[in-house]
Amino acid sequence: LPTDALLYVGRATAAKLARHGIGTIGAIAQATPAFLEQLLGVNGKMLWEFANGQDCSHVAQDGFVRAPKSIGNSTTAPRDLVCEADFCITMRLLCESVAARLRKHGLRCRTVQIWLRGSDLQGCERQMQLDRPTCLSDDLFGAALALYRAQQARPALRSVGVRALDLQPYAISQTTFLPEEQYNQKMEQLECAIDRVRSRYGFHAVRRARLLGDAQLSDLDPMQDHIVHPVGYLATRKI
Repeated sequence: LPTDALLYVGRATAAKLARHGIGTIGAIAQATPAFLEQLLGVNGKMLWEFANGQDCSHVAQDGFVRAPKSIGNSTTAPRDLVCEADFCITMRLLCESVAARLRKHGLRCRTVQIWLRGSDLQGCERQMQLDRPTCLSDDLFGAALALYRAQQARPALRSVGVRALDLQPYAISQTTFLPEEQYNQKMEQLECAIDRVRSRYGFHAVRRARLLGDAQLSDLDPMQDHIVHPVGYLATRKI
C-alpha cells in the first residue's frame, strides 16, 4: 500500500518520504529507524514501528471504552471554501456528525471550538462557551457560525473542523415545564429519530434541503469518513 495509507502519514509527510524513494508502507518498514527519525523527527520512529506491526500500547480489558474528553470532526474540503455559504454547508454536516456522537455517548457539551485552515495552510482555533449544555446540531452550528463571523479576515478555507468540549452526561428522562426547554427536548427527540434512520440507511438518507445547492460540498459523509486517531497512544508512550 502507498505510504499515505498508514496512520499519521499525511500529504506533506508522504511527499517528503517520496523524495527519498520511499513510496510504500513496505519501504518504510525496510528503512532504518535512525534514518526516519532524522527525516521526520520523533514521528519517524513511530511510523517505522507502525509499518512493522509493532505497538507498545497497554492492553485494555475486552469491552473497555474510555470516556471521551472531547468529540470532534474535521475535513479537508474538495475545493476551497470561499464564502460564508460554503462554510455553512461543510460546517453544518460536521456539526450534525458531532451532535450524533454526543447523543450516542449520552453526553452534552458546554463549549464549542472550531478549527480553520486557509488555502495558505495557516490555521487557527476559536472557541466559545454556550449558555447551556447541548447535544443539538443547531446549537453547535450556531456557535461555530458565530465564531466564524467573529473573524476579521475570512480567507478561503481548505480545511475546517468543530469540536465539542466540557462534556457532561445527561439523563434522557429529565423533563421541565419551561417552553424553551420543552422545545429543546422535542428537537433532541427529532435528531435521535434522524440518528436511527441514518444508522440504518446511511448518513445521506436524511438531508437538509438548504445543503443541496452545492452537490460537491454536500456530498461529504462525516460519519463514514471520520477517523478516530489513537491520541492515547501518543499521550502515554515515550519516544
